[in-house]
Amino acid sequence: MKLETPKLDIERRGVMKTIRCSIDIGASTFKMLARQYSDPPKAIIQEISSNALDSHTRAGKVDIPIKVDLPTRLDPHLRIRDYGIGMSPEKIKDVYSVYMKSDKRDSNNEIGAFGLGSKVILSYTDQFNITTYNDGVMRMYTMGYGSDSVPELAQLGEYPTKEENGVEISFAVKDGDAQLFKDAASKVFPFFATLPIVNDREFKCDVKKRLVEGEGWYLTGDRYDSHVVMGGIAYKIDQDIFGRNYRYNCSVGEDLLGIGIHIDIPIGSVDVVPSREHLEFNDKTKDYIKSRLIAIGDVVVGKVEAELEACDSNISRMKKFLSLDGPLRSISRSINSALKSTTVNLGTEYLYKYFPIIQGSKRVNPTLNRSIKYHNKLRLVLVNNDEKFEKKVRYNCRQNDLAYYVIRRRKPNKKALMKQIGATEADGFVLMLDELEDVPKIAGSGRRTGPRKTTRSIKVFMPKGDSKDRNGVYNSKWWESQEIDVKTEQIYVKMCAYNVYGRFYDILDLLPSLGISPPQVLGLTSANQKLVDKKNFIEFKDWLKTKIDAECPHTDIKNRVENELVADHIDDYISIDHLKNMFKNATIPINNANSPFNVLKKYIPIGKEDNKLRDWCKLLEISTNSQPSTPIPINKEVTEAIDTIESKYKIIPKFLKELSSYHERAETFNSIIETINIFDKQYLEN
Repeated sequence: MKLETPKLDIERRGVMKTIRCSIDIGASTFKMLARQYSDPPKAIIQEISSNALDSHTRAGKVDIPIKVDLPTRLDPHLRIRDYGIGMSPEKIKDVYSVYMKSDKRDSNNEIGAFGLGSKVILSYTDQFNITTYNDGVMRMYTMGYGSDSVPELAQLGEYPTKEENGVEISFAVKDGDAQLFKDAASKVFPFFATLPIVNDREFKCDVKKRLVEGEGWYLTGDRYDSHVVMGGIAYKIDQDIFGRNYRYNCSVGEDLLGIGIHIDIPIGSVDVVPSREHLEFNDKTKDYIKSRLIAIGDVVVGKVEAELEACDSNISRMKKFLSLDGPLRSISRSINSALKSTTVNLGTEYLYKYFPIIQGSKRVNPTLNRSIKYHNKLRLVLVNNDEKFEKKVRYNCRQNDLAYYVIRRRKPNKKALMKQIGATEADGFVLMLDELEDVPKIAGSGRRTGPRKTTRSIKVFMPKGDSKDRNGVYNSKWWESQEIDVKTEQIYVKMCAYNVYGRFYDILDLLPSLGISPPQVLGLTSANQKLVDKKNFIEFKDWLKTKIDAECPHTDIKNRVENELVADHIDDYISIDHLKNMFKNATIPINNANSPFNVLKKYIPIGKEDNKLRDWCKLLEISTNSQPSTPIPINKEVTEAIDTIESKYKIIPKFLKELSSYHERAETFNSIIETINIFDKQYLEN
C-alpha cells in the first residue's frame, strides 16, 4: 500500500539553528512497538494472513487459498502457510531484522506497508518459527527476544525439499488461549476474497447475512456494526467522528451506519494506523467514507423499493417489508409510503378476533372494521353465516400460534376477497373454514356404552432435530400428548412446566452410543401424579439403574480410572504428550526391558481412546454422581520409575520439554532413545 509522505513548503523566519530529531533504539523501543496492539490474537491472525495474501498476489495466485492450522488442545500451535513466491535468505534478513522497512510502498496491489506486521507475534509471545520453501530448499529460522530484550533472527538449518515455494509461520499458543485465536479467525477470514483452508472441523466463519446488497456494498442489519473492507481486512467505522445527530437532519447515507453497512474499497483509499487495527480518521479517510455513503444512500432506497415492487401481491409485499423494517427501520422513512403500508382494506366487515395466549386462546367480541394492520401471524377466515366455527378456530389458534380474524358472509367467496385485498393463494393469508385442521375427537366421549376406557392423555417425550436445540422454554416442543394405555408397563419422569429433575436429556443423548435403545418416556405432571402408585409404572432412574447393573463394564471402568490416575501422576513430572510423541514416532526400541521409560510406556495411552468406555464413564457420572469410595493407590512401579528418571536421567525430560514442534521427527526421537539406551547401559547393566 502506498504511503503518502508529502513534502512541506516551510518558510522559516528568525531561526538560528535546527536540530533534526532521531529515535533512541533500544530494548524499550522494540517493546513499545510490540505493545501497540490492543487485541494480539486478532492482530496476529490479520497481519500474518495479510502477508500470506500479499505473497499470493505477487505469485499471481490470488485464487489459491492459504492454509491455516488453528491451535487445539492436542496441538497448541498456530500455523499459517502460503504458497507464494517464498523468501530467500537475503529477503528474510531484510524483512525480519529491520523494523519499519517495507518493499510494498510502491503499489496499491498489496496490503502491507509499515514494516511491522511480520513481527506482530512478539506482542503475544517471546519467540516464533519461520520456515521458508524456496526453489527446493527448506530453511528454518526462529525470531525472538535475545538476552538483552532486543529481537534476534536465528537460522537453525536448511534441508532439501519437494514442497511448493512459500512461507510457514508458527508458534505455540498459551494454555487456554486456543479459543481466542479461533474467535479472531472467525471474524477476520469472512472478508477474504478467497477463504483460507482451515484445518479445524469445528471452525465456522462469522459470515453475516446480507439483507440488501449492491455493487461493492451490502447491509446486514446489525446495529452500529459498520465496516469498510480494504484488501480483505475489515475496519470498523466510528460513527461519532461524523458528528451525526441521531434525531434530526440525518441523510440516508449516514443512517446506513446504524444498520450495519459493509463497503468494499480499493487499497489506499483511506489511511490506517500502523497497527492496522483501526482506521486513521483524518480528512482523507472521513471524506472518502462520506462520499461512498452518500452514493450508496442514493441507491439503497431505490433497491429496497424495487424489491418491494417486484412482489407478486400486496400481502407478499407487506410480508417482505416487515422482514426488512426491523433491521432497516432507520431508512424506512425514505421509502415510498405506498410501498411500506401494512394496512389491509376490508371495506366494512364485522370481525371475530381470536388470539393465542399461554393457555388456550382469547376471543374479542365482534367489532366493525374497515381495515386491519397486517402482521405475519395473522390469518383471515371466511365462514358461512350458518356454519359453527368457534371450537375449530380456537383449536387452530392454540395449535398454530396464530391470530385468526373470522369474517361471516351469506355467500363467502374466497377469490373475491383475495382480489379485494391483493392476496394470492401462495400468501396463505385468506382461508376457508374447511381448510383449518379439524378438532380431534376424544375417544369415549359422550355416554359410555362399551368397556371402560383404559387410556389416558399423557405427555410423551418425542425427540426432534438436534439435541443442542433443546433448552429452556423450548422444551415444550419435545413433548407431545398421546393416548397411553395405563395398564401396560410404562417408564416415567416427574415433570413440572416441562422441566425434568436431573440430567434426563443428557442421559437420553448418551444411550444410543452405548447400544441401549431409549425407552418411551412419559412426563407425569400434577394432573396425573397418582399414576406413579401403579406397579406397572417404573420411574426412569430405576429403569436406568437396572440397565447399568446389567450392561455396564464395571471392571473396565475401574481400570480406566486407575490408568487415568497413573497417567496424571506421570504428567506431574514428565509431559505425557511428549512421551506419547516419542513412543509413537520413534522407529527404534528402548533395548532394556527394565528401563524406567519402558515401565512408563505401559501406562501411557498411545492408541485411540475407547469412545464407548468414555461414554459409560460419563453416564455413571451424570446419573449417579458416583466417585471412587476410596482413593486408588498410586502404582509403586511408576513411582520408582519416575524417581529413577528424576535422579539419573534428568536431561531427557528437560530435552523433551524444550523440543520445538519442528524437530518432532523420527530422527530426533531416535536420537533421544539412543541416549536412553546409553544411560540404561550405564545405570542398569553395571
